[in-house]
Amino acid sequence: MRPIQLNISAFGPYAGREELNLEQLGTGGLYLITGDTGAGKTTIFDAVTFALFGEASGSSREPSMLRSKYAAPEVPTEVELTFVYGGNTYTVKRNPEYERPAKRGGGNTLQKADAQLTLPDGRVITRLKDVNQELKEILGVDRRQFSQIAMIAQGDFLKLILADTKERQSIFREIFQTGYYQTLQERLKAESGKLARSCEAAGSSVKQYISGISCSEDSLLADNAARAVKGELPLAEVMELTEQILAEDRNREEGFCQALQEAESELAEINERLGKAKHLDAVRKELDETEQEVLQKEEELAGADARLFLARERQMRREHAQRQIAVLESQMSRYEELDRIRKEASEAEKKQKETSAMAEELEVRLMQEQQVHSQQKVSLEALENAGQMKQELVHRKEDLVQRQSELKILMQAGWDCRRKRVEMEEAQEVYRKLQLEADQLQEAYTSMHRAFLQEQAGILAESLSEGKPCPVCGSLIHPSPAAASETAPTEAQLKAARENLDRVFMTVRTKSLRAGQLKGAYEAELCGLLQNGKRLLGDCGTAAEVEKRAEAEWKGCSEELANLDMQLKKEEENLQQKAKLQRETETREKWISDAQQKLFQMQQETAVYAARAAERKNQTEMLVSGLSHRSSAEAANEKQQLERMAEEIRKELETAEHNYQLHQNEVNQRKGRIVQLKKQLKQAAEYNTEREEARKAKTVGEKDVLLRKLQDVRTRISTNLETEKQIREKSGELAALETRWTWVRALSNTANGTISGKEKVMLETYIQMTYFDRIILRANRRFLAMTEGQYELIRRKEAENNRTQSGLELDVIDHYNGTQRSVKTLSGGESFQASLSMALGLSDEIQSSAGGIRLDTLFVDEGFGSLDEESLQQAIRTLASLGEGNRLVGIISHVGELKERIEK
Repeated sequence: MRPIQLNISAFGPYAGREELNLEQLGTGGLYLITGDTGAGKTTIFDAVTFALFGEASGSSREPSMLRSKYAAPEVPTEVELTFVYGGNTYTVKRNPEYERPAKRGGGNTLQKADAQLTLPDGRVITRLKDVNQELKEILGVDRRQFSQIAMIAQGDFLKLILADTKERQSIFREIFQTGYYQTLQERLKAESGKLARSCEAAGSSVKQYISGISCSEDSLLADNAARAVKGELPLAEVMELTEQILAEDRNREEGFCQALQEAESELAEINERLGKAKHLDAVRKELDETEQEVLQKEEELAGADARLFLARERQMRREHAQRQIAVLESQMSRYEELDRIRKEASEAEKKQKETSAMAEELEVRLMQEQQVHSQQKVSLEALENAGQMKQELVHRKEDLVQRQSELKILMQAGWDCRRKRVEMEEAQEVYRKLQLEADQLQEAYTSMHRAFLQEQAGILAESLSEGKPCPVCGSLIHPSPAAASETAPTEAQLKAARENLDRVFMTVRTKSLRAGQLKGAYEAELCGLLQNGKRLLGDCGTAAEVEKRAEAEWKGCSEELANLDMQLKKEEENLQQKAKLQRETETREKWISDAQQKLFQMQQETAVYAARAAERKNQTEMLVSGLSHRSSAEAANEKQQLERMAEEIRKELETAEHNYQLHQNEVNQRKGRIVQLKKQLKQAAEYNTEREEARKAKTVGEKDVLLRKLQDVRTRISTNLETEKQIREKSGELAALETRWTWVRALSNTANGTISGKEKVMLETYIQMTYFDRIILRANRRFLAMTEGQYELIRRKEAENNRTQSGLELDVIDHYNGTQRSVKTLSGGESFQASLSMALGLSDEIQSSAGGIRLDTLFVDEGFGSLDEESLQQAIRTLASLGEGNRLVGIISHVGELKERIEK
C-alpha cells in the first residue's frame, strides 16, 4: 500500500484544509517529516490510519477527539486518501463523529461518522460497515496489524527490549494472537483444581459414610467398628467388617423373630381362656339386669292398661265433632262468595283513593311545570342573538397569534444580535491588545537583531590586522574597526525571541480571523433584524428601537388575546345555554300536554271505582244475614278446631292400644331371656380371670422387649446396608476421579510450566519463543550493521532460577570481548539501535505472518535524538537499505541534523 494523495480538513492541529501530494516523494527511498513539537507530524500518519480504518494510529486518541480545536464551525472534519495497492488505485473519504452547526435553526447538531470508498472500476461503497470490511479484504490487515507493520514508534518498542518474560508474554499475545494457548493453560489449571476439589469431596463423603457404620455394643466386632469410624482401618477391611456385622445382625434378627412367634402363640391361648371367663361374667350380669327389667316392665304394663280404658271413653266426643264438621263443609261455598265480594269492595276503595291522590299530585306538578315553561320562554327571547360574534372573534384571535409569533421571532433575533455584538467587541478588544503586544515584541526583536549583527561585526574586527585582507570587503587597511558590545544578544537568545514573535503573530492572525468572523456574523444578523423590523413595524432606525417596539407590541397582543379569550368564552357559554333551554322547553311542552290528558283519565277512573265499592258493600250485607259466622275465616277456624279435637282423640286411642301391646311384648321377651341365661350358666365351666390377666401382662411385657430388640437389629441392618452401598459407590467415584486428576494435573503442570525442578516455561511462552527467535534473527541483520558487528541479540537459553517464569529474556553478545550480558546494560544510543532493529524485525515478522502482505510505505517515529554522529549515520544507512527498490521509508523527527542527511 502506497499513499499518493492525502487531504486533511479540520483534523488535529490543522484548522483548515491541507492537501499533501505524496506522489512527489516517488516510489522508494527515505523522506523526512520534520517540524517543531506539536506541529502535527504524527497527525499525518494518524490521518492515513483513520482514512483506512476509522481509528487513529495510537490508542490514546479516540475518533471523537480528532476534530481540530482551531477550526471554524462551518469547516467539516474529514480525511480523504488516495492510495495504490497491487497496481490499482483506491480513494477513501471519512469523517469522525463530531458536533457541527445545525443547517436549520440555531444550536449544534451531531454529525454521524461516515465513510465512502471509490473502487478502481468506479463503483462507490458508502455504508460505514461495508467500507471497513472492503478495505480489510483489500489490505489483508486490520488497524492493529497495520500500525505494527507500517509504524515504528521507538517509545513503544523500547518496552519490548527491556521487558521481562511476563511483559513480553502480554506484548506477543496481542501481536501474534497467542491468547488461545493462555486460555488452554487456564482451562487445564481450572480443571485440575476442580478435580482436586472433587477428589477431596469424594474422600470426605466416603469417610462420612464409614462414620455411619452401626454395631451392637455387646458384639465382639464393636472394637473394630469403633476403629473403622475413627478412620483407622483400610477401606478393604472396612468393607469386610461391614459384611461381618450384617451377618451377625441377621442371625440375631432370626432368633428374635422365633421368640416373638412363641410369645404370640402363648398370648393367643391366654386370650382364649380370658375371653370365656369374661363371657360367663357378662351372662351373670345380664341375668340380674333382665330380672330387674321384668319387674319394671310389669309396672309399666299396668299403667298402659289404665290409659287404654280412658281413651275408649272419649270416643263419643269425637263422633259429635265429626257431625259439626259436616255442617260447616256444606256452607263453605257461601263463605267463599262472601270473601270474594268483600275483597272486590276493598280493592275498589283502595283504587279510588290511589287514583284520587295521584290526580291531585299530578295537578299540582302540572301547575309548577307551566310556570317554569313561561319563565324559560322569556330567557330564550333574551338569548336570541347568541353566537353571532363568535366567528369574527375567532378570526381576530388567529391574526393576533400570527402577529405575536412573528414579533417573538423578531425579539429573539434582537437578543441574538445583542449577544453577537458583545462577542464581536470582546474579540476585537482581545485582538487589539495582542496586536499592541506583537508590535512591541517586533520593535524589541528588531533592536535585538540589529545589536546581534553589530556584535558579529565586532567579533570579526577582533581578527583584523594591518596588511591582511578583510574577509568581508577585501581591504588591507582597517581605519575604524567595529567594537564588540558587552550587552549584545547571543544567537540562541535571538532565535528564542524570533520563535516567541512568530507564536504571538500566529495568535494575532487567529484572533484577527475570529474577530472578523464575529463581525461578519453580527452585521448579517443586524441587517436581517432591521429588514424584518421594517417589514413588521415600519422604519425603526436602530436595532434597540426594533427590539423595544417589538416587545411593546408583543405585550399589547398578549393583552388583546386575553380579552378575546374572555369574549369567546362568554359567547360559547351563551350558545350552550341557548341550546340547553331549547331542548328543555320542547321536552316540557310535550310533558304538559301528556299530563293534561292523563289527569282527565284519572278523574274518570276515580268515579268508576267509587260506584263499584258501593255496590259490593250491599251484596256483603245480604250474604251475612243467612250464615252463623261473619266470615269464611271464622267458619274455617271453627272447622279446624273440631277436626284437630277429633284427630287427637283418634291418635290417643291408637297410642294407648299400641303402648299396651308393646309393654306386653317386652315383659314376655325378658321372661324368655331369663330362661336362656339360666340354662347357659348351668352348662358352662369355671375360669379364674385374675390369674389369666396376670399371665397375659407378663407375656405382653416379654413381647415388647423382643419387639424393641428386633427393631434395633433391623434398623442397624438397614443402616449398614445403605452405608455399604454408598461406600462402594463413592469409593468407585473416588478411584475414577483420582485417575483423571493424575493425568490432568500432569498436563496442567506441563502447560503452565510448574513442573518441579524444571524451568518455568508455559505452553504459550514456548509458542512465543518461536516467534521471538525469528524476530531476533531478522533484527540482528540490522543491529549487527548499525553496531559494525559489535553487538548481536540473543534469547537467554537458561533461566536465572526455577521459581519465576522464563523463556523470553533477551541478552546481547558483545563480539569485541566475547561476553553475553543483559540487554539492559546497553547505553541510550545502543538501546535505540537495538530497539529500532527489534521494531524492524517485528515488522518483517508480522508481515510474514500476515500471509505475505506488503506495504510499500513505512513510518519511523522519533527516537534519533539519543544517537551520536556515527550511530545516527549507521541508523540512516540501515533505514535507507529498507527504502531500496519500491519501498518508501518516512522518518518523523524534530532532530535538525536529519535535514542535512535526507533530501526529501
